[in-house]
Amino acid sequence: MKLVPRFPTPLRRLAVFSIGLGLVVAMGYLVVVQVRAQVALQQAALKQATFDSERRATALSYFFSEQRDFLRDLAESRALQAYFENRALGMSLAYGLQASLLVVQERFDQARQSKQLGEQLLYERLAFVDPAGRLLADSPPPGAKRGGQGDWQRFLAPASPGPAILCDRSGRELRIIISAPCFFKGRYAGQALGWISFPRIDHYFIEGKSEVSRYPDAIVFEREYLHIPSAARHLIPSGESTLPAEVQPGQSYEFPLTGRTSTGMGAHAMLVPVKATPFSLMTFIPATEPLDSRSPRQIVYTTGGLALLFLSAMFTLMRLNTNNARLRTRLEETILREKAVDEKNRELAAEIAERTRAEAEKARLSEELKQAHKMDSVGRLAGGVAHDFNNMLGVIIGHTDIAIESLDPSHPVHANLEEISKAANRSADLTRQLLAFAHKQTIAPRVMDLNETVAGMLKMLKRLIGENIDLRWRPGRGLWPVRVDPSQIDQILANLCVNARDAISGVGHLTIETGNRVILPGTAIPGALPGEYVLLAVSDDGCGMSEEVLPQIFEPFFTTKDIGQGTGLGLATVYGIVKQNRGFIEVRSEPSRGTVFEILLPRHSGEIERARPKAPVDGVLRGKETILLVEDEPVLLELTSQMVEMQGYQVLAAHSPGEALRLSEAHPGPIHLLMTDVVMPEMNGRDLARQLMSLYPQLRCLFISGYTSDVIAHHGVLEEGLHFLQKPYTAQVLAKKVREVLDGR
Repeated sequence: MKLVPRFPTPLRRLAVFSIGLGLVVAMGYLVVVQVRAQVALQQAALKQATFDSERRATALSYFFSEQRDFLRDLAESRALQAYFENRALGMSLAYGLQASLLVVQERFDQARQSKQLGEQLLYERLAFVDPAGRLLADSPPPGAKRGGQGDWQRFLAPASPGPAILCDRSGRELRIIISAPCFFKGRYAGQALGWISFPRIDHYFIEGKSEVSRYPDAIVFEREYLHIPSAARHLIPSGESTLPAEVQPGQSYEFPLTGRTSTGMGAHAMLVPVKATPFSLMTFIPATEPLDSRSPRQIVYTTGGLALLFLSAMFTLMRLNTNNARLRTRLEETILREKAVDEKNRELAAEIAERTRAEAEKARLSEELKQAHKMDSVGRLAGGVAHDFNNMLGVIIGHTDIAIESLDPSHPVHANLEEISKAANRSADLTRQLLAFAHKQTIAPRVMDLNETVAGMLKMLKRLIGENIDLRWRPGRGLWPVRVDPSQIDQILANLCVNARDAISGVGHLTIETGNRVILPGTAIPGALPGEYVLLAVSDDGCGMSEEVLPQIFEPFFTTKDIGQGTGLGLATVYGIVKQNRGFIEVRSEPSRGTVFEILLPRHSGEIERARPKAPVDGVLRGKETILLVEDEPVLLELTSQMVEMQGYQVLAAHSPGEALRLSEAHPGPIHLLMTDVVMPEMNGRDLARQLMSLYPQLRCLFISGYTSDVIAHHGVLEEGLHFLQKPYTAQVLAKKVREVLDGR
């Protein structure tokens, strides 16, 4: 019997072909899905690593930005500026300069204690080095010796306009140094240095922050590896200490490394720069399995085992679904991390914008501070010159008055002496203006209504400015009280009205107005502090001033008037009076559009004091009382003794406080009045008066000086109940003041 082979029917062939095709399509689908899952997982891992590295780099950038600002503020501190000023004045370490260094040392100690990183101090040391590399001030950790040996010259960075970040490998432990240059009057004057332990920064910002990331970070300083974590050391070829040649600092790269991870797969490194610093973070990322030659083999092997794949299809699908669920979870986590990073970036952007605004405000305040220091320095100079000049003027005026009294008016020399007296009195007026600018003018403030004071001056001001100028007075309603010396308001109005008169050619208008003003934070008035103020404004429609002139108008002896028409002290006097009364002044002016001066005086909470009428001084200014006169200037001592004796008084003259005490003990009778200079070598006049009043309880005191000091006055404000006579003075003024003090008026 012959066997006939049985061939599959077409239907069976189609079924087998369909099953095989279905298995191939299913396998292809599974392979494609698996490949896409691997690619998505790799991208998610790279994105997550990028977010983590950028977050740590941003934290480091913000940290070093804060430290540079901190060192810059330390380099520009008032303590260092005072040291540079004293050194520029010629002080030595033996005389005055050492005290300035002690202040700098204390400032550095306080600054080091104020900065912490976690629970430890951030700065291990703060130091101040001069341009020659000499250590001047040092703030080391407790127990360490101040100063010490060191090559301080290598830490200087005079060419850098701002703080520089350096690396110190000289010690047993790596340290980061922030070096900020110090400038005085635009010249390089030294360096402020701060040491920070590198392991402390690494532990706080890198290792401590790596808990949320599984990828290790290496720190690169410029092109050199500064620190490589143990988990990544095997990835870098041995012997290499710098970045590869193709990598440039300040840019981010993704490139393969020659090393291998513990899983046998390759790794990638991403270089993330830390903005505004020489540092970069190199993040090591283990690569997921790439699409290489193994993937086609896997497809062939899988196709050959269609039967096994068919049997395990359900298990594979379940595992795939599990992997897809994990992938979706990772992707959702990545999206959430991305949103969190975006939110953090927005917060950092807002904070950076706020810091930028604060730095701009700081620059503006710094410029105002420089101007205030400049005016203060000129004021100290003016005060010192006025003090000595008043002594000389006192001699000239006193001797001239005595000579005029002793000569007949018809004598040929009498007219010459009167001219000398007029010139000396004009010089005394200039000196008083200098003292007002230097905040050393003697004042007796009282609580007053500014409207009443201004209204009482209107007639005098109208005569002062002339008939061609219309004076308009606009008093504010419900005006708050202020505490000012009324004579100073007179000085302010007189100087401003004279300036307005000179600025108006022909017919014009001058307006004086008052009102209440509340200054809120963020005000546009330069230097004004928030609070309640009383406004005194003087405006005119004269020629005005240009923007180039406005910054200089309050400087003494600066004037735009022709020679012989102004001294340049009017506005300087106004500025000094306003500052002495803790007020502020603002000027607005444009050429051909007039000028507005706005003065803000602090509101006083007390009630208004009505001025008491002065008791009339008797026509007879002579007396017979005993006066103890103390003056360390021999010429003034002799002259004042002569002027007092001419009025009939008995004078005990002493050239020093010690001699005055000896004369008082030896004098058998009573002493009715002590006339003493305020500033003297052995002791000041206030201390001398206290000692003498223990011997003579009824003793009256009259203090005399070229300008007041804080011995009897605070910022020129005379203490209650004290009598003061400003040098220079005439014989008549001296006699009137002596009689007034003796009579208790």
